[in-house]
Amino acid sequence: MLKAQVHALADLPRWAARRADVATGDTAAGYAAQQRMVMFIFAGVLAVETVALEVLLQAFDVPLWIRLIVLVLDVAGVVGVLATIAACEVRPHVVGADGLLVRYGTLFELRVPYTLVAGARIDHRFNEEGTVRLAPGALHVAVSSQTNVVVTLTDEIEVPGRGRAKAVRLFADDPAATVAAVQRALRKQPRKQPREQLREHENQTGADPL
Repeated sequence: MLKAQVHALADLPRWAARRADVATGDTAAGYAAQQRMVMFIFAGVLAVETVALEVLLQAFDVPLWIRLIVLVLDVAGVVGVLATIAACEVRPHVVGADGLLVRYGTLFELRVPYTLVAGARIDHRFNEEGTVRLAPGALHVAVSSQTNVVVTLTDEIEVPGRGRAKAVRLFADDPAATVAAVQRALRKQPRKQPREQLREHENQTGADPL
């Protein structure tokens, strides 16, 4: 968690410069718009609380060294929220040339190669629990308790430290554009030759060659 927060702080300059972590030619699928306003309000509340608490501590003649400690902790909280906003803004999901990169700020990242992707579709769900969780058979990467895109897989994918999933549910600000981008990327993938398909079948089932 600390490492993720440090990386998020490093994203603040990139956010200020409006430079997303997306390679040239890849398609970004943002997910931060849904939570942006709430997080800005939260940061604003923390900032107001910081000022109010400083005034209150001064009124009670609290020693300066204690006030400085409280001030540093409060400011760190505000900066932490802004860093989380920045990380989610500059680290969108990415529909790349060789796979789909599913992310949530600096907290989570999983690359799904197109060799495992069967398809993608829009599917809204508004009761997601948590931000990143592995439910039976599916990885859920939610924003504001929502997912709206389902990526189905031909085989299970290993989710480091969590288990295996046969589908990925995620949230995108523009689900239709995200699904369309994945479908375009799949159409660009080279078709397998019959011999390659047979070899893959043998590897998966242990069947003898014909």
